[in-house]
Amino acid sequence: MRPPIRQLRHLGLGLLLLLAMSACGGGGGGNPQPPDKLTLTVEVEQPGGSAGAGVAVLLGLSLKFTNAQGVAQFTDLTAGSYSISAQLPDGTFVSENFTLSSQAQSLQLMPGSVPAAAVSAVTPFMGSAAELDATIRLATDTLLDADSLDEEDFSVTPDIGPLRLELSDGGTDILITPLLQLSPAQTYVFDYSGVISSSAGAPLLKPLHFLLRSAATDQAAPRLLSTTPGEGASAFPVNRPVVFSYNELLDPDSAVQVSASPEAELETVISGRNLSIRAIGNWALQTDYSLSVTGLSDLAGNLRGASDSLSFRTGSEAAPVTNQQPDWNRVTDSIVFSSDQAGSFDIWAIDSDGANLRQLTFDAGDETSPSLSSDGALLCWQARGAAGDQDIFVADVSDGDASDGQAVTGGPFNDRQPVFSRTFSRSIFFVSERSNPASVYSIDSAGGSLTALDFNFASGQADPAPHPLLDTQLLFTSGRSGSNDVWRMLRSVIDNEVIDTNLTDDLLAQDSQPDWLADASGYVYISNRSGVDNLWLGDFSGGLERQVSNFELNASSPSVSPFTGEALCALSLASPEGGRNIVIIELVGGSIVSNLTGGGA
Repeated sequence: MRPPIRQLRHLGLGLLLLLAMSACGGGGGGNPQPPDKLTLTVEVEQPGGSAGAGVAVLLGLSLKFTNAQGVAQFTDLTAGSYSISAQLPDGTFVSENFTLSSQAQSLQLMPGSVPAAAVSAVTPFMGSAAELDATIRLATDTLLDADSLDEEDFSVTPDIGPLRLELSDGGTDILITPLLQLSPAQTYVFDYSGVISSSAGAPLLKPLHFLLRSAATDQAAPRLLSTTPGEGASAFPVNRPVVFSYNELLDPDSAVQVSASPEAELETVISGRNLSIRAIGNWALQTDYSLSVTGLSDLAGNLRGASDSLSFRTGSEAAPVTNQQPDWNRVTDSIVFSSDQAGSFDIWAIDSDGANLRQLTFDAGDETSPSLSSDGALLCWQARGAAGDQDIFVADVSDGDASDGQAVTGGPFNDRQPVFSRTFSRSIFFVSERSNPASVYSIDSAGGSLTALDFNFASGQADPAPHPLLDTQLLFTSGRSGSNDVWRMLRSVIDNEVIDTNLTDDLLAQDSQPDWLADASGYVYISNRSGVDNLWLGDFSGGLERQVSNFELNASSPSVSPFTGEALCALSLASPEGGRNIVIIELVGGSIVSNLTGGGA
C-alpha cells in the first residue's frame, strides 16, 4: 500500500502519482563526483484504476503524457525542489511542489479535489495547439477580488510581453490574454507568484504551474490593442498622425481603406504592428473627427473582418516636434534621425536633399540614437529592452522597414548611443554601464564578439564616433580632465594597446559629441565656449580650433557629410517655436544650407 502525503476527495476523482527513483553514478576516490542522475516514473491513477493515456504531467519545463498504463517517465533529473502539475483531458487541473531526493517516495495529486481557493481547471489543455491569440482561462470555485489582479502576478518563460488579466464567470475565473500574438510552434510555461486574493481576502493558493503550446500556423486575424489618441480624446495636436496599434505584424501591402468624417486627404503607412494615418497639410483646428479602418491583414494573410473606428477632437495648435541625432550615410545619401513627430520617439529617414521622408520604427516606446551600417542595409538604435533597461537593437532596412528589429544586447545593464563602424566590418560601438564607470564597447551586428575597448581608461566615456576608414580609431567624450572634452582613442591591431589623447583640454568649456571629417583630416564637435552650444572645428595637431556656427539657440549631434570635399554637416538645431529641426550647414561659413524638417532654410 502506498502511503499518501495528501488525501483529497471530490466527486470521486483522483490521481495517484508514484515517484520511483533510481540513481546511477557513484564511484570512489577523493575527486568530486557529478550529481546522481535520477529517473522519475509517474504512475497516474484514479479511484478504481489507472487514469489511462493522455493525462498531461508537467515537471518543471518538461511536459509528458501518460501511456495506456497511465505512466509517464522523466529521466536525467537531479535532486531538488520541483513544481509538478497534472491535467485531465477535460481540463481538470492540480499543481503541487515537492522535493525530489534519492529516497523512494510517493505523491498523490487529485485534480477535481482542490480547495476552493486554488485553480481547479485550465483552458486550453496543456498539450493542445492553442491559437496564437489564445486567452487562458483559470477556473476556481471562489469569488475573486478584481482589484488584486496584476499582470506581474504571472511570469512566462520565454517572455511574451505584457499580459491583460480580468475576471469572468461572475468573478470566479481568471482570463489571461497576452497583448502580443504568440510565436508559432512555441512552448510557454506560466508560473503564478503574485498576490491574487478572494473577495474575502484569502490568497489564491500556490503553486500554479502550467504550460501553453502555440499552434504551428497563424490562423488568427490581427487584434486592435490601442489607438493614439485614445477614443474621445480632445486637443489632439493637428500635426500628429493617428496610430492604430495591433497585436501582431501587419502586411505592409494590406488593401487598407480609411475613411474620415469630415473628409480629409490622408496618407497611410503600415509598419510593424502599426497603421499610421497622417492628414496631409495637418488636421483642421478644433474639429471633431471620426475615422474608420478596414482591410488590414497580417503577414499570414488573415484579414481583420471588423472595422476599427476612432473619434477625437483636434486642438488649436501644432505640437512642437523634436528631431534629433542625425546620422548621414554615404551609400544611401540619406540621414536617419530620431523624432517625436508621431508621439513617442521613433526612427525616421530623409534623403539629404529633403525628399522621401519616411518612418522606420513605430513602437510605442522611444527609439533613439539611430545609425546606419556603411552599406546602408542595417539600422541600429537604442530602446528599452525586455528587462526594462536600455538595449541596442538592429534591423535590416534594405526593404525600408525596421519592424523586424532584434535586441543584440540584454539586461540588466543600460547600453546606449550605438553607432555603426564606417567600414564594412558592421561593428557597432556603444556606451555600456556594464562597467563602472560607463565605457565604450563594440559588438557585431548579430550580437557577438562583445569587447570592452578601453577598460583601463578609469573614467566615464560617451559619444563614440568611429574613424571613417579604420575600426581602430575612435573619438569620444569624457569628463576625465575636469570638464567634458573630446578624446581620441588609438588601438593597436597587434596587442590591443590603447593610447588616449585629450584633444580639447579646456576646463572653462564643455566639449562633446565629436564627429570626423570625411577624409579624417580633422573633426567637429559641440562646445559652449561662446555661451551657446555651437559647432566647432578642430585638427589633430592642436593648431586649429574654430567656431563654425553662431546660432543663438543650442545645436547638437553633428554628423558630417560622408562625401569628401562637400564640407557640409547635419545638425539638430533648437527652434524658436520649441522642438528641434534637422538642418544642414556649411563648414566654411556656418550658414544653414537647408532645413530638412522645418520647411525651409
